Amino acid sequence: MAFLILVNILVFFNLNQFYFRAILGFIFLVTIPGLLIMLMLKIREVGFWEYLVYTVGLSISFIMFAGLAVNWILPWLNITDKPLSLYPILTCFNLFLLVFWLVAFIRNQDLKPLEVKYSKLDLLNRIFFIVPMSFPVLSILGAFLLNNHGTNILTMIMLGGIAVYVLLLTIYRKRLNENVYPWALWMIGLSLLLMGSMRGWFLSTTDANLEFAFSNLSLNNGFWNFFNLQNGYNAMLSITILPVILSLFSEISLYIITKVFFVIIFSLISIILYTLFRKYFSIKISFFSILLFIFQPTFTGWHFFPPRQQIAFIMLSLFILSLIKSIETGKINKFLPIIFGISIIVSHYSTMFILIITLGIFLILNLILLLNKEYRTKYSPQYKQISRVILILVIFSFFWYSQITSVSDSFIERGKNNFIRFYDLFSQEQKLGNEQLGAFNPLSRPTISLSDEINNYKEKFIFENNSGIKESLQISSLPNNIQNYSLSNIFNKLQFTLLVIFSLSFIFGLYPLFKMRKIIDTQFYLLILSSIIVAGLFIVTPLSSSGYNLNRLIQQSLILLAPISIYGLLVIGSLFRKYKEIFVCIFLILFLFSLTNVFYLYSDSEKVQLRFANFGKNYWMEFVPKSDIYSANWLMKLEGDKQINIDFYSHFRFYSSQYFLFNAGLHKEIFYSYNPDNKNYIYSSSTNKIGGIIPKSISGIYIPFEFPQKFLDENKNNIYDNGGSEVFK
Repeated sequence: MAFLILVNILVFFNLNQFYFRAILGFIFLVTIPGLLIMLMLKIREVGFWEYLVYTVGLSISFIMFAGLAVNWILPWLNITDKPLSLYPILTCFNLFLLVFWLVAFIRNQDLKPLEVKYSKLDLLNRIFFIVPMSFPVLSILGAFLLNNHGTNILTMIMLGGIAVYVLLLTIYRKRLNENVYPWALWMIGLSLLLMGSMRGWFLSTTDANLEFAFSNLSLNNGFWNFFNLQNGYNAMLSITILPVILSLFSEISLYIITKVFFVIIFSLISIILYTLFRKYFSIKISFFSILLFIFQPTFTGWHFFPPRQQIAFIMLSLFILSLIKSIETGKINKFLPIIFGISIIVSHYSTMFILIITLGIFLILNLILLLNKEYRTKYSPQYKQISRVILILVIFSFFWYSQITSVSDSFIERGKNNFIRFYDLFSQEQKLGNEQLGAFNPLSRPTISLSDEINNYKEKFIFENNSGIKESLQISSLPNNIQNYSLSNIFNKLQFTLLVIFSLSFIFGLYPLFKMRKIIDTQFYLLILSSIIVAGLFIVTPLSSSGYNLNRLIQQSLILLAPISIYGLLVIGSLFRKYKEIFVCIFLILFLFSLTNVFYLYSDSEKVQLRFANFGKNYWMEFVPKSDIYSANWLMKLEGDKQINIDFYSHFRFYSSQYFLFNAGLHKEIFYSYNPDNKNYIYSSSTNKIGGIIPKSISGIYIPFEFPQKFLDENKNNIYDNGGSEVFK
């Protein structure tokens, strides 16, 4: 109650000195609603870390669904047509939380006063608690240094520090307090996420920019209206409502909400999964499993993992944890899996789609086991509970995507395409025409050569200058191009070797898993088997090649399958006898360094990631400087209809504009329909103007073309120039 009053004062009088309102508003929203729900449900007999993640997860669910209720009810009652604005949200949330507080107070009359117990730690444990706190600081400062055109020294120190710290944790694991591990994993995961998210002053990633546009639309309108813009992105509350309410309470821009607040929330997945794995596996297996999860390229490369899916993964891991614990022990309220399940549905459709398939297989495996009389007698109540949860999720998915948001048609179309692609696997033509099948080599890939495709592309953009001379786009090289083929080949072989070992680890890990079938709870065991089947279906068939990135599928599969890989690595590491744990640790460290492409800093600039340098392919395609946003804002504020020619990767800059309009005429080719009388605006980003290139993806291969700066200077009018970006007409 005191916290509620304090936050109301900060918000009402806009007291944001030293970011008090931002920090306390965020902490309040992601803890207090969930804490009240936990008290109302009388969930008590869980450990500190588990209680913490349930609280945060329930708070996020509350923000989305309470925000949705306010969005619908207030206009329906003719109270306001802008329900997603500060005072309607503040008033309604106060009412909701006061009701929650009253119910919680009544239901917890028997609750004893809180007793805080501190573990007495020796010097070694104190050091291991304190050291990882430096990693997020180094991560943020390293990104800031790079953003200001400095070196990557702090980022490299942070990565090196994580490697040394993880190795020492492995060596001293028998002398450490158990609470060191979830804390260390949280700090390491948060550092790796911030390393990518804090690059750039805006959002340097494609999906996040598009999500920002939808969040900004709801914030500017003060209302979420799906029917004005029917799009799959607009159907997700993790984009349209959650960041808007966080921004209203904290008085922080949507950029910071996405780059910092979402990252802090998502980093908690390390603690959730550690809590889940510790129920069945040793500290060693659980610790290594989480390291494997957070060292994946989709996790460390923040721009590969969209914010909406970050929220969905938090809900997915909480769904699995609460489902298993409610089935086994009954200590967790049966409503928790349902709350987290429907939160997945409104957060990200692909995560929901894979979950529904996994649960369907899970249900089938349970049905098969029910044929056994002994199993039926023992597990029939559990099966009924599982069936109810799955049925509720399926029904809610149908109503949300078919009746409420009406985006199911796109899912049906994708399903038809996947069925056709799956059927093509067995056709004689495909057997004769494709040597390699699967998600890595889509069946629809054309047989035309890359050089022919490049020539065809160049012929589309032959333009004529004022003197009547025809010109075409020419292939260029990336600025600051570094190429050391001998070193690059060594790193390529190392990366390939690590990936082969990673793949083999799942095969070697199946036998230890089979041996543990009598130790692991039956339902958790069946859930693991279901996840193995789904991952196999997506990997060995073309199903994942349309609409869902294979790396994201692997990341999602590791939520359940990471321990299998670790068991497999220990089997491989048994060749080193008593040093097998050291082998696994060193493998994971090399895995982190290799898949973040940090080894390529001085050998191949095309593979250097944005989070390590201000050069390379990723930098010129993804980094968004202030100059590009300023020019995009200037163009968007011009009155009248606008037709704007831009290169494909520059159009994401416009999504980050606070004035972006979805009906703006953006043509994703810089010389789209070009002719001498063309009156379209031509937008030159920093990549075009300073880098001097037009990045283009042809058959999945990035080709930089020369930007025709001279042609534009001589034949078009320069109507805007801020030194980093230009506009021609």
